[in-house]
Amino acid sequence: MFLKQAGCAEDFFSLSLAYILNLFPAIAKRFIQRVATLSGRNQEYFGDFIQCEFIGQEYIENHSLSRPDLMITTSHCTLYFENKLDAPLRLEQMKRHAMLTKQKKKSYLLFVSNIQHECSELKMLSGYIFPEHSDHFLWQDFTSIFSSISRKNSLADRILSDFHIAMRANGMIGRTIAGVSGSLYTPGSEAMHFALLQLWDVMHDLGFKLTKKIARKHTIRAYPVKHLQYPLLNPRFTPTAIGLGEQYDREYLEINVYSKGAAQPLDERIQKFESDARCEYVQFFIDDAMNNDGENITDGFNYHGVFLIPLYFKGKGKNIDIDFSALRPQLKRVLDFCNNM
Repeated sequence: MFLKQAGCAEDFFSLSLAYILNLFPAIAKRFIQRVATLSGRNQEYFGDFIQCEFIGQEYIENHSLSRPDLMITTSHCTLYFENKLDAPLRLEQMKRHAMLTKQKKKSYLLFVSNIQHECSELKMLSGYIFPEHSDHFLWQDFTSIFSSISRKNSLADRILSDFHIAMRANGMIGRTIAGVSGSLYTPGSEAMHFALLQLWDVMHDLGFKLTKKIARKHTIRAYPVKHLQYPLLNPRFTPTAIGLGEQYDREYLEINVYSKGAAQPLDERIQKFESDARCEYVQFFIDDAMNNDGENITDGFNYHGVFLIPLYFKGKGKNIDIDFSALRPQLKRVLDFCNNM
């Protein structure tokens, strides 16, 4: 029920979050306590939760003020909350938001994103609060507080389960990788880039034709036969593919398939892939797709569908690594199939 609807994904998630916090005051209390703890304050610093409102409509451009997404009212103060998923940080927008804290006594501003931004200027804003070891909060900092404590299959349990699905679908899952910081599913994180560099090595060793190895990309541009001979494959790590159906709610290596020229011949050939639980091809069509670097890749390209390869992990605790040995045979299947279409 909380999966992205038509319109702005960030606004829809902000509305969903406000609904959850108001419906479950105990969770709302844990939320503001978590903000206090991460920012180095006493757990009860912000007081008791009263209500949360979605106020995210910005004033017209050039107006002196703008509105953050949410306003959380507590017994001690007001928390203004700017929510970003994969959108870039806009410092000027945050400066306008910060003016609200000058107008209202005992008010604070916080910024939560899926992406780890480095922006020390945020810390200079009026009323701005931030974690002790970062310039802003990450969504993965808060995922644990939304766990259900209700009876299994009760209405409350089902609502919170749906919200957890939405959080995973929006990349809000703290999958850590040994030796690097951040979550595998946080765009721009050290963990994501480290895993992609490892994947680049595996795919190169198997025989994929890859563009130059670059540390700060969000995907890999891979060709099965030779450079610029389609299909173009864009792999990325995803916390869930539930948008394709409830049966796909697990962690995957997702390989998006693109081409140029006539789409139908490739569509017909690629549908012959023999899918199974280890690697499945799912065909679907979209009008306007963005790749993981924020570029519109459907401008002159055809989007065909996606290969889904389940992710497996090895190790325990903080020593978790992706099991690339489980990915290799499935990537080889994709390569061989594409070479023989």
